[in-house]
Amino acid sequence: MKSLNSRIIPAILATSLLFLGSMSGSATPEKPLLPLPDSTFTVDSSEFTIVFFVGHLNTDLLKDTLVGLSYYNDVSLPKYILWGKTDSVSGGSTDTATGEPNFDALKVDTTELLYPPWNNLEGTVSLLNLNSDTLTDLMFVIRGISDTGLLAQDTACFLGIFGQRGLDTFDVLDLEIVDSLQSMPFFSLLMLPDTNYTDPLVREVTGRISYIIEPIDLDVHSSDPAGEPAKPVAGELPYREHSVAFYPNPTSRSINIETVGLPPGEYRIEIYSSSGDIALSRPFPLDKPGETRREIQLRELASGAYLMRLSGSQGLVGSYWLVVVR
Repeated sequence: MKSLNSRIIPAILATSLLFLGSMSGSATPEKPLLPLPDSTFTVDSSEFTIVFFVGHLNTDLLKDTLVGLSYYNDVSLPKYILWGKTDSVSGGSTDTATGEPNFDALKVDTTELLYPPWNNLEGTVSLLNLNSDTLTDLMFVIRGISDTGLLAQDTACFLGIFGQRGLDTFDVLDLEIVDSLQSMPFFSLLMLPDTNYTDPLVREVTGRISYIIEPIDLDVHSSDPAGEPAKPVAGELPYREHSVAFYPNPTSRSINIETVGLPPGEYRIEIYSSSGDIALSRPFPLDKPGETRREIQLRELASGAYLMRLSGSQGLVGSYWLVVVR
């Protein structure tokens, strides 16, 4: 893994954390909040379990949870992604022995984040959109002491893992293998000064250095499927796979909306302003199954962020953020 001098790494970025309570000195819950196997990541007993983020890191509509441990020595990096799961059959089913829901076993329940084996590891993660699709990306700033046995030196790195389809198939995401912009084994990026982040500026209030992150022209996945199909079992009806994509985003005059697999029927596009009012409403009829692409004019919308919803007779298909720039 390439290392960057810690002096050029931006100050640790503040992340809003939800403290769920100390793991030491508290009663053990009947059902643990998250599976935390033994790990060298635990550096002392003064720790809290924290939730960094609840949202979408893969391409289904089920929310995922980014969790980790926070220590009094300023180590507060995420350790696990708990993937949102769906029942294995439409309508839901339960295990007759335990009463628990049957989940789709095609994907892992939990993905572990593996950090470089540095001493005195510390850092943080920020959640933002590094590239041009609609999924949340993870940006890590980590530093520590790299000890090769011959030489111990301060080292640091600044890297991103893109939200993407298939991320929930990995048992482990090894951050040490991230080197430049790569698509295998997963989409990730080692961020470099003067290329991916530029224009260092010392802030007057904090006295810390901040940077401008240059846009990354990479669309890992620009659509948000309305549910991801589970594997059917014998005697059960399979899910019908359908998805919705829209582009460009941000846009200025119009957007193209593509649907795949939605059943024929009367649908409607509604675009809501930041105040919650409907800024635009258009019918979106589908006469036959299959793939459909349609252009929607947005000339009457002012610049800003909007929430776009596609609904049908059976309810909401999906909600999507849309940015209009004039």
